Parts: sequence; structure tokens; C-alpha cells
Amino acid sequence: MNMDKIEVGEVFSIEDHEGTEQEVEVLGTIEIEGTEYVAVGFVEDIQNENEEEDIDIFFLKVDEEGELAAIESDEEFEKVSTAFDDILYEDEE
Repeated sequence: MNMDKIEVGEVFSIEDHEGTEQEVEVLGTIEIEGTEYVAVGFVEDIQNENEEEDIDIFFLKVDEEGELAAIESDEEFEKVSTAFDDILYEDEE
């Protein structure tokens, strides 16, 4: 069973490596080679957004069960990061 398509703007909680619940907001989704990835940022960073400060964006992939999973390899991370940069900066031209 697959999770409903993840929508931009959706907010959900994830646990960080210390087991603390953090609220994250979906900033974008992309599909690369048949795998869906999401870019998320912490809700509190987005709400406190100052012009000078970049929001920390990180990427998760959607596995076969529709669950969000960490990206394991640096190559995969680079690929996703580059693809998202292309989308995000396309809009600004």
C-alpha cells in the first residue's frame, strides 16, 4: 500500500537521531529514475525565516512502502541535491 502523494506544504513530524520529534514542511518533490524524493525544512526555521539566513533543507526518499527514508549514499544525495537546485533556481530566472 502506498502513501498518498506527498504534497508541497504538507507538515509532518520526524524523529531526529536523538529521538526528538521535529516538525518539517515539504518544500518540494522530485522523481529521479523512478524514485520519489522530497525536500523538507524544519517548520520553525521556515517560520523564523530571516532574509539573511538560509533554511536548512534536507532530502528524504520515498521507499517502496511509501515511507520516508534517509538517503544513504553521498552520490545519491548529490544527484538529488543538484536536481532540486535546478528546479528551485529555475523559478528565479
